[in-house]
Amino acid sequence: MASDGRPLAGFGLRLASGLIDLLVVWAIGVVTAGWAFWLWMADYVAFAVDNVGDPDAVQRLDPDDLVAFFDWRWFTIAIGLMALTAWLYHVLMLTRRGGTVGKLATGTTVRVVGQPVGPLPASAAIRRTSLVVLLWLLCSVPLISWFAVPALVVDHVWAARDPQRQTVHDKLAGTEVVQR
Repeated sequence: MASDGRPLAGFGLRLASGLIDLLVVWAIGVVTAGWAFWLWMADYVAFAVDNVGDPDAVQRLDPDDLVAFFDWRWFTIAIGLMALTAWLYHVLMLTRRGGTVGKLATGTTVRVVGQPVGPLPASAAIRRTSLVVLLWLLCSVPLISWFAVPALVVDHVWAARDPQRQTVHDKLAGTEVVQR
């Protein structure tokens, strides 16, 4: 229970809302960044289409040829656009509705600890969202991802063992997720 008696959202509700939000962000990301992902792998797709009847075509490539199919500048742009999409989605939803589509669908909301339910102040929404998006971005960087992926998992799983059911990003922003 929160300090005002409102029930805190359990890990299952938080997981469900996170999965819904992941689908929403990915759907929006198809529009905002899908074209950049396409340009990243267009040469490989063309190679695959041209060699549909030749199952050994890939085996004849050396690793450098395979890597050369991908235009990594477009990958960087695509990842950046996805991060911006996720950041804007979360900040805008939290500052306007007090919750994302996933939170609203699961009957939960985000609020500043001890404050009434309602839209979050921009500063709290930005702090809460920025940590998660930064970790997600770092997950796409070679070697750094070895640390970023576990940090991202710990951030989200933290709520399962925390007495206030807060994630690390909740603690950073001074927020909590409560049931409506």
